[in-house]
Amino acid sequence: MSENEENRLAALAQYDFDDDSLRVALDRITQLASNHFETPLASVNIITDHSQNVLSCHGADVTSTAREDSVCTYSILDDTSATVINNLSDDPRFNTNPGLQESGLRFYAGYPLTTLDGFALGTLCIYDAEPRMFTPADREYLRLLAEEAMDQIELHQYLTEDIKYDSSRLQGEDT
Repeated sequence: MSENEENRLAALAQYDFDDDSLRVALDRITQLASNHFETPLASVNIITDHSQNVLSCHGADVTSTAREDSVCTYSILDDTSATVINNLSDDPRFNTNPGLQESGLRFYAGYPLTTLDGFALGTLCIYDAEPRMFTPADREYLRLLAEEAMDQIELHQYLTEDIKYDSSRLQGEDT
């Protein structure tokens, strides 16, 4: 766990992730990631204190997993670069993970979704059933998509707060 885990969780709590318009925007990004990297799965996830919650997943119907079983937990530890695991079955952190074994996933690449204050809330990641290599250009494209996902989350948050502010002003004028 990060030394700033308490602050990261406090930052995470400031966001509203339960909105269909946000999920539609993130669905487009995960589809772009899956198409570009030619992977069967791409997802945008947030990491809470006990779970990985999926905001968008292209290629599967997944909602959450226990944090201790999540590869993305390791991605948020380094909030400045991509985490790439070319072959999950060769990595001692994951080669006995029952969820990964059951799903048949072998490749993982994830990039943290980092707030303007520097807190990694989650990841944009791609998965494949086959081991693969990941080039510097691939890392750059994944970074761009992750930053776009975070921009969508920040924009959604800004608009939600602005709508709440306008709504409260209108309610005050009516009384």
